[in-house]
Amino acid sequence: FVNLTVKRDDRVSIEFRKDTGPSNSRHWMTPFYKSPGERSRCSETPSMDTSAERQVDAIVIGAGPGGYHAAIRLAQLGKKVICVDRDEVGGVCLNWGCIPTKALLHVGEVIRHIERASSIGLKVPKAQVERESVAKFKSDVVNANVNGVKTLFKANGVEFLKGEATFKSPTEIEEIGRASCRER
Repeated sequence: FVNLTVKRDDRVSIEFRKDTGPSNSRHWMTPFYKSPGERSRCSETPSMDTSAERQVDAIVIGAGPGGYHAAIRLAQLGKKVICVDRDEVGGVCLNWGCIPTKALLHVGEVIRHIERASSIGLKVPKAQVERESVAKFKSDVVNANVNGVKTLFKANGVEFLKGEATFKSPTEIEEIGRASCRER
C-alpha cells in the first residue's frame, strides 16, 4: 500500500528503461490460455521500450480495483496520470479471481435452476455442460470487464503501461522491467 498525496502544481518524474529481463517477483497467478492460437491480451497494451523521462502529476502502481479507481479519479480531478501494472488492467480480481469465479458460479446456478424446474411444473431436459463453451463464456465476461476499464482509462485520459515500477525517490518512479507478452 502506498499513500501518495498529490498537491497542486507538484510534478512527479518517471524514468523508463528497456526491459532488464524476467522478474523474479512475478505474480503468483498467471493467466491460462487454452490453446496456442488463443489471442494474448498482453499484445493489446503498449509498453514503453525506450529510455525516457516524463513529467506527470501522479503515478498509480497497480491496476487492480483500488489502482484503477484511484487513477481514474485523479484524472477526473484534472491530474495527468500514468497507471503501471505488470499484468492486465483489473488485477487478479477482474482477470483470474473474483469475476471469472462469479461467471462460473452463475453457470452452476443456471444448472441448478434447470434441475429444479420440475418443482414448478416445467419439463426441461437435463443440462449438458460443454466445457469449451463455458470457458468461452467466462473469457467473454472477463474481456468485457477489462475492456470496460480500458475504455474508462481512455475516456478520462489515464495512460496505462504494462511493466513493473518501483520508487526511485519520493518523487521519482522507475520502471524496472516490462512484463513479457507471450502465450503461456
